[in-house]
Amino acid sequence: MRGNDELNPAVGVLTTGFPRFDGDLAGNFVLFCCRALKARGVDVRVLAPHTAGTRSEEVVDGIPLRRFRYLFPATLERVAYESGTPANLEWNWLAWLGLPFFAVSFWLHACGLARRCQILHAHWIPSGLVALASSPLGRKPVIVSVWGSDLAVARLPLLGRLTMALLRRARTVIAISEAMRAELLALGLPEHKVRVIPTAVSSLARPRGDRDQTRRELGLPVDRPLVLYLGRLSTVKGPAHFVDAARLVSKERPDSAYVVVGDGHLRRELEEAVRATGMADRFVFAGHVRHEEVGRWLSAADLFVLPSLSEGVPHALLEALAFGLPVVASAVGGVPEIVRDGVNGYLVPPGDSPALARRILDLLGAPEKRRDFGDAGRQLVEDRQLTWERFAAELADVYDRALGSASGNPTAATQSRRPNADSRAAAARSSQSKS
Repeated sequence: MRGNDELNPAVGVLTTGFPRFDGDLAGNFVLFCCRALKARGVDVRVLAPHTAGTRSEEVVDGIPLRRFRYLFPATLERVAYESGTPANLEWNWLAWLGLPFFAVSFWLHACGLARRCQILHAHWIPSGLVALASSPLGRKPVIVSVWGSDLAVARLPLLGRLTMALLRRARTVIAISEAMRAELLALGLPEHKVRVIPTAVSSLARPRGDRDQTRRELGLPVDRPLVLYLGRLSTVKGPAHFVDAARLVSKERPDSAYVVVGDGHLRRELEEAVRATGMADRFVFAGHVRHEEVGRWLSAADLFVLPSLSEGVPHALLEALAFGLPVVASAVGGVPEIVRDGVNGYLVPPGDSPALARRILDLLGAPEKRRDFGDAGRQLVEDRQLTWERFAAELADVYDRALGSASGNPTAATQSRRPNADSRAAAARSSQSKS
């Protein structure tokens, strides 16, 4: 964005998830995005939910952060973070009870943020609805980033129609994949409202030692092929299908081992299922892992599995590809735009445990193919410039256009040719031609 206070205004970021501590995975990509924007000189201010153990106000990496309170004591604040919003509402009755207080407090604090900022950028649809409600008559441009799981709200029969009617008031709705863009258009958003900005992957530190040393440090078997699941343990992420596929694979490959990195309300149920099938000695449930430790688990694995039932473009998938891991993934959302079947991984129908097992077996029995897939995945991440610097550059262009449109200045809205988007498209074409 431009270079003085008048032309480089404050951007208020609204989000239902933001890291609670250093290394937290909850909404960490929102922090990565804000860091990259700040590096470009954008004045970013964040509003996120409070929860037990967090401060109401702090500065994170130079970014002002306010966490709004909505229930007292803080131990009752359950709407966000434990499994993510709206996933929490699937199972936590306390989250349902707290939801009205959450919504009202979020809106009141968003109104205050809107008075201090020139643009509101909301991450996830629920935050977008709050941003739109806090900017009556469109006085402040509202940008809404849709990440995937939040589209569940827009698909509901009645609430979905209301949601889409409100989203049409946004200046721009950002989709992270072409598949997501197509769904937003099918749900009724005008084409000129939707812009695709492919998501990014953060750099993760690689362990200093070799894979065997890393496995020993993590308490993992050194002499077994290791299959990794990395993600939230909630229904939509499909961990039950991972466990079921592991049961099928183990019949033919009793030497295989499995690691589940992540936590959530399904953990106890999954652990019981593993014990019931006699696979307790082949499974490691690592629980929550700090983000800076994720690279160690990726380095220890032979294969990454994404069994999700619904997705946008999951960051864990991009991190696995960046580490050179072959993947077996459900063909949902924007995943087929990243995983090219038979090139850098395999795609399977969502919810199909036998198909998942067959492809895991294929790769466990073909070390050369695993290496080729891994190399292709790493190359795709590089060729498509899936960096937060590129992501922030495209966001800055969206902000400039929104401000130009709001002020009636056609120059900002029409003259730039989105060089970063053009170079990204060229890079994607180049990647496809190479493969």
